[in-house]
Amino acid sequence: MNQPLQDFRGQALVMARMLGVSIEHVRYAVERLHRPTPDYRPCTAPGSRRLQSRAAAVLTADFLHLELVQHGKDITAVAADTGFSRHTVHVRARQAGINPTTRRLRPPAEKIEHAAKSGNRRRGYAIEP
Repeated sequence: MNQPLQDFRGQALVMARMLGVSIEHVRYAVERLHRPTPDYRPCTAPGSRRLQSRAAAVLTADFLHLELVQHGKDITAVAADTGFSRHTVHVRARQAGINPTTRRLRPPAEKIEHAAKSGNRRRGYAIEP
């Protein structure tokens, strides 16, 4: 148990001489000044950088092409699967050259039938003849 303490004192003395300070300064720095990096919120600059680097690693062009184009998923489904916000997935898809749509291309068949029966055309579901 005494050996690691002697090793630290020897290293601290070498570091103190290199830095031109006393050994007490080095000992204080080792014992008191080491703090783990805080977990920054995504709205701060460091948190945003961490979020964007994670997004760049996960939301690659190949992954987005596979999910959005080939599997036909929408932005909301990909965001739920990956844990990123819809905005982040949308921006990364646009950067990858994919133009994601947020609306369904065709309304469900039951909505078209309901609009035809009720005569309600305010919803925007066109009935094709």
